[in-house]
Amino acid sequence: MKPIFDEFHASRPTSDYLIALQRSQSEFAVTYSGIGGTLGALPQGWHHLRASRKVVVPAGIDAFSRGREAIRSWAAQAELNLVLEPACPPMVEGSVLAFALPMKPSGFWATGACRIVKVVDEPDRFGFVYGTLPHHPECGEEAFLVSRNPANPNSVTFSITAFSRGSKLPMKLSGPIGRFIQRKVAETYLTGYEKYVHNG
Repeated sequence: MKPIFDEFHASRPTSDYLIALQRSQSEFAVTYSGIGGTLGALPQGWHHLRASRKVVVPAGIDAFSRGREAIRSWAAQAELNLVLEPACPPMVEGSVLAFALPMKPSGFWATGACRIVKVVDEPDRFGFVYGTLPHHPECGEEAFLVSRNPANPNSVTFSITAFSRGSKLPMKLSGPIGRFIQRKVAETYLTGYEKYVHNG
């Protein structure tokens, strides 16, 4: 019998499970309208999240190049201990990835799938946007960007912007606790980027 909430697991999902999930979810469209909304005015009727962090590195280091590489290497997701399939998803519009997230300290794991819906590659801004697919605890979109500081080549700003709502009952019932967790996750993402820029 199929579990009621098949996005949640009592133990770490296997590699074969994530490979099959990534392949099966590739057939579907994202579960929301307004693709690219995180790059402009956020849509009404959703929970909004905005988080950012300025990172300054020593003179002689190209902070923006390091910032681009931090995003390309999925440093934010690595800091959260997300298991990705593929391990380093191609940063190309249309790419589909599956993930498994350890839900400490409960011992449970959450799984989901997303599609990259936008890639931003500008002289002073780089990043990507991904949106949720049907197998995901939530519904919505999230953008991960790094911006150059023209006045200081040793400084960049990372930003994370999202609109979302729970799509499965556990997330719908999480209320303020769920929003607190989202904020903590965003801060963890930013820490991953900051570490990468400083340490390479």
